[in-house]
Amino acid sequence: MDDEPYPADAAVDAWRSIEVIVLPPPSGLQRPGDARQDGKLDLSDAVRLLGHLFLGSPGQETLPCEGRTASSPGPGDLALADVNGDGRIDPSDAVRTLGFLFLGPEPPVLGTQCVRIEGLPEISR
Repeated sequence: MDDEPYPADAAVDAWRSIEVIVLPPPSGLQRPGDARQDGKLDLSDAVRLLGHLFLGSPGQETLPCEGRTASSPGPGDLALADVNGDGRIDPSDAVRTLGFLFLGPEPPVLGTQCVRIEGLPEISR
């Protein structure tokens, strides 16, 4: 009887042999330029981006998805908020959004339909 493993020891050994699999970050559907994360591209998105850039008021200190800032964005926030595709998040992105909404010639560089953006939750449908 002394040679048989104690059931609790077997459970501990089984737990130690569990392999942890790290999944990639989620890849969710997002509407390019949707800084408010409400699934739409509208005037409030340009206002939210300008608020982040110039006011930093409560709720706008960081970008909406990865909790970073326009001066140091994460790749998901850059893909979401860099509406003009110049590799930066700055006032020209809000201007491009407003131009598209009110004048119509140039949509966000990633388009107006929902696209998959790595590391961001699914907002658009």
